[in-house]
Amino acid sequence: METTHLCLLMCKNYKREADAVIKSGTFPDVKVIAYPAVCYSGKDLTSVSGFMPSARSRCGSAVFIGGLCKEKFKTPAGPLRLRVLEPGSCFYMVANREIIDRYLRERAYIITPGFLGQWRQFVREMKLDRKSARKLFGLMSSKIVLLDTGVDRDTSKRLQEFAAFLNLPAETVPVGIDHFRMFLKEIILEWRLEKDKPTERAPAEKRQKKVRARPKAVAVEVVPEIHGDFTLETGASGQVERREHKRFMIKRRCLVEMNDSEMVELMDISLGGMRLSIPRSLPPGGIHSLKIFPSIKSEIHLKGEVVWSSAKPDAFETGLRFVRINDDERHSVGRFMNLLTP
Repeated sequence: METTHLCLLMCKNYKREADAVIKSGTFPDVKVIAYPAVCYSGKDLTSVSGFMPSARSRCGSAVFIGGLCKEKFKTPAGPLRLRVLEPGSCFYMVANREIIDRYLRERAYIITPGFLGQWRQFVREMKLDRKSARKLFGLMSSKIVLLDTGVDRDTSKRLQEFAAFLNLPAETVPVGIDHFRMFLKEIILEWRLEKDKPTERAPAEKRQKKVRARPKAVAVEVVPEIHGDFTLETGASGQVERREHKRFMIKRRCLVEMNDSEMVELMDISLGGMRLSIPRSLPPGGIHSLKIFPSIKSEIHLKGEVVWSSAKPDAFETGLRFVRINDDERHSVGRFMNLLTP
């Protein structure tokens, strides 16, 4: 019986994001299994194994990921190794904790595309009509905030319908799936490391073979050679610039928090600096605080000095050089670049 797969038990509201992460990376040993969204349901407790009918025989380990909904499920009996992971709030999986907490303090009603696709069912389960829904949500919420992961093309229309039903203002925050990818990748890499650990009873020669055969992708505790597309770039002056550090081109949407106030897009990064897409021009020499989110558990706080800024059709591409960066921060940046690789 094959038991080498990891099963990720995800809420149905986040299955499309999870599928997108698994399909975009090298995760042939990982399966995504959805369980019903029961946040507001009065359904009886159900064994988690009930949502793994055919996959159960192929999964050696499983991680049940959920917030308050985990209280609605029983732990399955049997040989399946199950780990329960509670991120605190499901929204912490797709965006940084500080951003989520800030919206919650503003009494925002936060939603994701998965919820938005079935909001009418949610209203029915809450036994609300338009009048009662507007009264209830008007008391507890000031606005609707959609964390748009980009997995659904119809979110704009559905958000307008939901906002009109509740008579609340709505805004969209384009978070993408990079934060969610790092969240899942950390779980997967931790499982792979644990799975590949040699047993005490294994002969020394066998242990050495397992170490030599271990995939390089899991070696994230040291700064590895960074893989990706590295190029010499043309600066604002139009001349080719030689760089001290190799620059890693970001191929997927990735956001950085600048000055603790706005999210800007990361274009590329190296151990010496980064290039951002910013809505306005920043004068050279200015120092700005930068915050990168390499995983759900940690943040990298850096300072960057503006070196150049170049106008583009819809934004300003801005190059910043890291200032006063220490060895620990440089090590963290290297690990962050490694996490961005498939």
